[in-house]
Amino acid sequence: MEKRPSYVGLEILLVMGEDKIAEEIVGLLSSEGFLVTRLSNYSQAVHLMEAKFFVVALFDLDTPEQNEGLRLLKKCRDLSPVTHPVMLARHKCSANHVIKANNLGCFEFIILNDVVGSYLIDKVKEYAALISYEGERDRLLKKVSEVHNKFFKRMFALHIKAMDAEEDLIAISGIPDEELPPVQILVVDDRSGLLETLTSTLTPSLGWNFRHLTLASEALDQGASGDFHVALINKNLPDLPGTMVASTIQSAGSRTKSFVFTYQGDSTSEITLFESTGVASTSITINAAQERFTAKDAQIKESIENPVELRSENDLVSKIRAVRQDLAAIERKSHYAKNFKIHHFDFLQEYGKLREELAAALTRMEAVGR
Repeated sequence: MEKRPSYVGLEILLVMGEDKIAEEIVGLLSSEGFLVTRLSNYSQAVHLMEAKFFVVALFDLDTPEQNEGLRLLKKCRDLSPVTHPVMLARHKCSANHVIKANNLGCFEFIILNDVVGSYLIDKVKEYAALISYEGERDRLLKKVSEVHNKFFKRMFALHIKAMDAEEDLIAISGIPDEELPPVQILVVDDRSGLLETLTSTLTPSLGWNFRHLTLASEALDQGASGDFHVALINKNLPDLPGTMVASTIQSAGSRTKSFVFTYQGDSTSEITLFESTGVASTSITINAAQERFTAKDAQIKESIENPVELRSENDLVSKIRAVRQDLAAIERKSHYAKNFKIHHFDFLQEYGKLREELAAALTRMEAVGR
């Protein structure tokens, strides 16, 4: 069964002189639960329409003076576009009056007889119910918009969770080298032993590409270009510290993952690997006592951490493979949103159009409310 609208508390404005007909209108509407404000002063009516919201405004055509109801009608449409205005006349009117009222936004033009008929009351109830239904519609539109946004966020979160679960399986089983994206590795080392150890197993046919430089100055020119995924830098280079090269690469905002290494004795497969975190401190201070720079002030702080001792060729190759796997995982995760769009293209197209329509409807509602 359809729920009947409640009129309790809804406000009606009646601009009409104090007489028997006005009293009858107020009584009938009050018995339906409406709160009726009756007055006959133009300024007071305008002030009330500015200060309060009336679901319906009833204007007597000749209150406070002849044809003044039309002026109040225009003011009502300007001040409260949502209010439903109704024009009342005590006498027969010309077609010009009706046309003008209609052009000003009047919802109904009613000729009153000596006794107020049920038609007027029914129309007031109809317009009040319409406002109530419109308010409910607007509330539901806002709720639908909120639910749609929550649904989309949950759907995307489930997609991320599924992708993460897939990543966990990949992490357990691993991906063969030949199925991973090719990787570019920069080796900065005045010795060739480390490079030979790596290239003996990690070959170009499996996606491994190495570039060998022997001087830090060369690496500074090329390392920050962004062409390399990984940089392996000997800490003890002949011209500049390897840590400076690593810090420069990191500070330049390059995507390169940099490592500094030191040899353990003479073996080329036994090294200690440090992860570079960028320049720990680039500040240079003045010695207050001597008022000049000192060697200590200009010293570059080493910014390497997480030392890992690799004691065999297998350890070294496994570590570099793990780095490549991590880089591939990061790359895949960066495409989560893109993959979501690809898998749900039709849904997202329809969802996007619906969101635009909802946003436009809500914007119109807010504009009317203002």
